[in-house]
Amino acid sequence: MSDFVIENGVLKKYTGKDADVVIPDSVTEIGGWAFSGCSSLTSLTIPDSVKKIGDWAFRGCSGLTSVTIPDSVMEISEWAFDECNSLANITVDENNKNYSSQDGVLFNKDKTTLIKYPAGNERTEYTIPDSVTEIGKRAFYGCSSLTSVTIGNGVTSIGEDAFSGCIGLTSITIPDSITSINHGAFYYCQNLASITIGNSVTNIGKNAFYSCRNLTSIKIPDSVTSIGGYAFWDCSGLTSVTIPDSVMEIGSCAFWGCSGLTSVTIPDSVTSIGSSAFYGCSGLTSVTIPDSLQKIGNDWFNGCTKLHNVTLPDILPTFESGAFKGCDKINFDLAGTITETNEALSGELARGSIKTTDAGLAHLILFQRTPLWKTWKNTVNINDPETIFEHMLTIARAMDKPDTKLGGPIADYIFKYKNKLPKEKVQSMLSLFKGLKCKEINALLDDPYFNDSLSDSKVPVNPVEADAASLLEHIDADPNVVKAVSKGIHYRDSKAICSREVLIAIISYYAKEWKRCAESVESEMIMGSYVEILENASLIAIDPTIDRIAASLNEKELSAFLEKKISGPSYRTFLLSWARFADEESVKNQTAAYKSLLHGTAKEKYLAQNLAEALMISPTRSALLFFDQNNLLDRFASYKKTTAAELRDTLMLPDFGFDPSGAKLFDIGGDIIEARLTDRFDFELYDRENAKSIKSFPKKSSNPDKAQAAAEEYKTFKKQIMDFIKLRTEQLKKLHQTGFGIKPDLWQKVYLEHPVIKRLAKRVIWMDREGKTFIIVNGDTVDAALNKVQPTGSICVAHVLNLNADQISAWQQTLTKIGCVQLFEQIWEPVISWKREELFNRYKGLKISSKARNELKAYLKQRGIDVHAGEMYREYNPRTNSYDFSSENTLYLGNSLSLDYTVDDTTGLLTLGDMSVKMGSKNRELNAILFELDKVTASERIKKDDISVMQIIDQFTVAQISQFITVAQDAEAVNVLAALMEYKNKTYPDLDPMAEFTLDW
Repeated sequence: MSDFVIENGVLKKYTGKDADVVIPDSVTEIGGWAFSGCSSLTSLTIPDSVKKIGDWAFRGCSGLTSVTIPDSVMEISEWAFDECNSLANITVDENNKNYSSQDGVLFNKDKTTLIKYPAGNERTEYTIPDSVTEIGKRAFYGCSSLTSVTIGNGVTSIGEDAFSGCIGLTSITIPDSITSINHGAFYYCQNLASITIGNSVTNIGKNAFYSCRNLTSIKIPDSVTSIGGYAFWDCSGLTSVTIPDSVMEIGSCAFWGCSGLTSVTIPDSVTSIGSSAFYGCSGLTSVTIPDSLQKIGNDWFNGCTKLHNVTLPDILPTFESGAFKGCDKINFDLAGTITETNEALSGELARGSIKTTDAGLAHLILFQRTPLWKTWKNTVNINDPETIFEHMLTIARAMDKPDTKLGGPIADYIFKYKNKLPKEKVQSMLSLFKGLKCKEINALLDDPYFNDSLSDSKVPVNPVEADAASLLEHIDADPNVVKAVSKGIHYRDSKAICSREVLIAIISYYAKEWKRCAESVESEMIMGSYVEILENASLIAIDPTIDRIAASLNEKELSAFLEKKISGPSYRTFLLSWARFADEESVKNQTAAYKSLLHGTAKEKYLAQNLAEALMISPTRSALLFFDQNNLLDRFASYKKTTAAELRDTLMLPDFGFDPSGAKLFDIGGDIIEARLTDRFDFELYDRENAKSIKSFPKKSSNPDKAQAAAEEYKTFKKQIMDFIKLRTEQLKKLHQTGFGIKPDLWQKVYLEHPVIKRLAKRVIWMDREGKTFIIVNGDTVDAALNKVQPTGSICVAHVLNLNADQISAWQQTLTKIGCVQLFEQIWEPVISWKREELFNRYKGLKISSKARNELKAYLKQRGIDVHAGEMYREYNPRTNSYDFSSENTLYLGNSLSLDYTVDDTTGLLTLGDMSVKMGSKNRELNAILFELDKVTASERIKKDDISVMQIIDQFTVAQISQFITVAQDAEAVNVLAALMEYKNKTYPDLDPMAEFTLDW
């Protein structure tokens, strides 16, 4: 009884997990959801005391195979056995006055209503008896085995969701006796290929044939007056449909996503169509709108990308938003009586091409001002611009005083067609606006190049002006750009100012490229809304003419103008031109907040993503550094068809201003201070005037201002050098990790000659193509015996996995002998021995702190190995209506290993579990991961003074043991400390216990 929650005779909830359940005799009603989700339930005994089985009482009891309903039950919810997919038999007590069963099918007592056909029944065909007049709600719901159902001639109604989810059903005939196909009757019957609807059906309900994707054609009889919302939603296989004259109403989304439909004729009888009725019918090419429809509703034909022939009634209906969104191929033939108006027309008409009178076109250009109409004006191709302009001039002259609101469209038209308009007519138009406050007209009048074009004098013009004009004839000016550019900027190294046309040309080109290359994705902010994202910069076409035009302009002015424009909500229009022409400082400014944007709101994430992708076309070094700092350099290298390593050694390599002797010179006013980087990565200073070494940078001189400026420069210089050293050290660690080969000439130039990198290269063991290993001593390449060697072929950072034990030992001794401290644990990294079958339990049961896990991630990240945790496992619990979270998790280490672990919520400790090796793991990466895991688990055991750690200590080198001794000292782990000291003294008696093996940055 403890598994039952019973209140006043109502069984509210069963909480047990038994397979066979007997409901107590005290129960009079099985409440809604009482056994919901009890998948372990296989058999059930219902006592004679039960009178009602409530809503969804056994929903999702997937293991329940049969049930017997006693004669006491007077009411069964239509949803009671919802999703009982194994239920193959429903038996009703023969004395039951309300229900009967035949072959496991549940009916009302006189068999006039078919209530439930068991979903688990294995029969593929079923004939509904002639006595049945109604097929009840969800009667055949989820009966996936049924392929054919014969409906008896007595049936007059098909209930809601009656055949919903019958995915095996291929055909069905609805007899003439049926008058209504109710809500969701054949919902998601995906294999239903043909259906015959009887001549008595008056209503096709909402969702009736929802997502019946194999349905290719359907004849709707003349008796039908209403087609419900979503009735044929996503019936993508439907190629033709005839809507009879009897239909008066078509519901919302009725034919949504019917991409196979090519044409639809809407009869005059239809007076109402719901929103999005034909949304996404991408194959639809023609539509006739009847006179009976006085409005074209929201999103009716949204996404009908091939729609090109729309027949409208003589009296233009009103248009609601998005009616023809995405339909850019429509041809509207509009009478002058419609277009020759000063009143606003629906922007939906602007989505297509318009054929009308010349006067009508002039009116559209002057008086239609919504964004859709502005786009239309920009894209429309006027074959005879002079004639249209004459009509515009007539309209303007007819006014007592020209409306200044007409100045914008007139200025844009003149700007676009100035080479095709007679000068005297342009001057006549401009004279009408003389003295009026119209910024667009005044911007034209203030443009010296435009004024020169109206005069007869021959003024020398910069050649790029002609290039820009020619370019605009081919690409058209972007209206947002035209609005944003009010004047030109200076030419490079000149006092002359370019025309607006030059700026508009280069920015419009990349605005067009954005529209061509960006993709529309669903917004994270508002479901169903879309935003533009640039996902592949390689699609962007770089035009050398555009580059040449931009190169003629003042770089700083151009960069500042574009940077200002990308700070607003319409940044996408200007982003690509900014990325292409921004200077170093502008790129630094805009990328400084990249990481915070990336973790900000959805809008900020989109901005960060677009910014990073757009910068792929930037030629600046600042962009390269940005990519490198944000793990995007490999992507950029792929875009440039090279490698990240080669970029670092070529385009990204600074020389820091060292002279040929290796000195950086600082002028302090009357004296020069030399700064030289040493092999210890500090600086030696030399005073030239006094011919002596100095310990610190002088703060005084005969020129105090110059001395102070030099001191600041020296401070910045030192920081730049140290940052570069740390960055290149990480890059060498990654080269060690990957084994990437460097071309010999490039290696010579970078690792033997660069003033900073050559000092790092001395602390690394290298390997050539033939397997020879060497280091750099006094500019020579020498082997472990310090004999000169000549490298052959490509060169990589050597790895212990490529060396035998004697070679490793020889190198360790040589480096110790010459006092060479390595940049990282290269020759001191142990070769980790392992067997695949033993790795499973290698760390099982060991505990580490979350701090140790984070250190592990940091160490491996420096080597270019990504570590991340899988999402915490969660499972929906229908009884609590919530998700239960598990403390179990998985750590994914690079491309090689995955390691399970659990988290103790109280202590925060991680207990490590099973580990597995991925197929195709790289040996260098795997060795590095096991090395770091061994280190971190050993360190945690040492901190706890766990003496058992000594069982694995012999796999570590003296460098790691020295580190372990420090860990033991800090943790006051006296037992392990003593054992470690004894082991080190016995195993490495000749080594200085204070010796350094790797640099500690």
